[in-house]
Amino acid sequence: MGKFDVDGHGVTDKPGDLDGDGQPGLLTVDSANRLQLHSGTGQGRVDTPFSPNTSVD
Repeated sequence: MGKFDVDGHGVTDKPGDLDGDGQPGLLTVDSANRLQLHSGTGQGRVDTPFSPNTSVD
């Protein structure tokens, strides 16, 4: 199976790792159709969402 390296530092990302922090994250869409990234904390939780100005139509 292939490997995916987000940040280019030679560290292989784990399944579900969306931002290269080594923890699984979560993608959601808010009520304004903006894609949000919730980074994993490593404690079985996710952080408050980061929402770049991206709409999902």
